[in-house]
Parts: sequence; C-alpha cells; structure tokens
Amino acid sequence: MPEVLELKPLKDKHLKLIMVESEFPIDWWFEVPKEKKEDLLWSLHLISKEYLQLIDGLIDKYSPDFALEEKPNFWDDPLNPNDPLKTLFKKKGIRFKHADISENAEFYLSAALDEHRSMLQTLEERIKEIITENGSVPSEDELFQQL
Repeated sequence: MPEVLELKPLKDKHLKLIMVESEFPIDWWFEVPKEKKEDLLWSLHLISKEYLQLIDGLIDKYSPDFALEEKPNFWDDPLNPNDPLKTLFKKKGIRFKHADISENAEFYLSAALDEHRSMLQTLEERIKEIITENGSVPSEDELFQQL
C-alpha cells in the first residue's frame, strides 16, 4: 500500500522544505521525452562525488529529519542497497525514501512553475534581442554582463 506524505498546518512549529534539483543534465519535465527513455547513458543516473558532497553539505547545514527523492518512473524495484544517496542518509541517521508523486500533485507543481518558465523565456528572448541590436553584450552594463 503506498504511503502518503500529508502536510498539515503546524502549531508552534515551522516546516523548512529544501528542494534540490537533480544533477542529471535534464530539463524540467514531468513526462520523460521518448528520446531520453531510449538513452542508455541518461537512464543510468550515476551520482557524482560532487553531488554527494553537495547533499552532505546541505545535511550538515540544515539537519533534516527525513529526505525524500522522487521515485524514477522506470524504477519498480525496491531501493538499491548500493544507492549512494541511501548510504549517505543512513550514515547520517536520516530517514530516506523514494516518493511517488501523484498526477494531481505533478499538475499542481507544474502549473506553479508555468509563470516562472514564462518569465525566464521572456527574459532570455529580451537578452538575445539586446545582444542582436548591439552586436554583442553591452560592455558598459555590468548587470547585463552578469545575466
């Protein structure tokens, strides 16, 4: 039977949620594109030493009570006993599980990101326009150079 993480209002407590983007070179999507499903290298999802160090640093900084990782769509097996993330969280005494995100939750999260996606796309288009108009990045504008 699937477990459900239900968040209710807390009395005299605070909930701190830290979301970490996967290190895998993927765009944000809720349905894996066909070409990625067939890409063996992408499907391996190897975890780098640097990513583990990042997670380790976040653990030290925030002292979480538990950690969840979205269960990959292709993964029907129980947690791999050699999973480096599982090993790291176990070593630190932190509960770790894979979570299946329901379609409703995925839609809600995706819809919440739509405004940000649109804003980023508009910003990217405007940056390209300015570069095209000027022939290069405006050298006198430090903020623009940072973008």
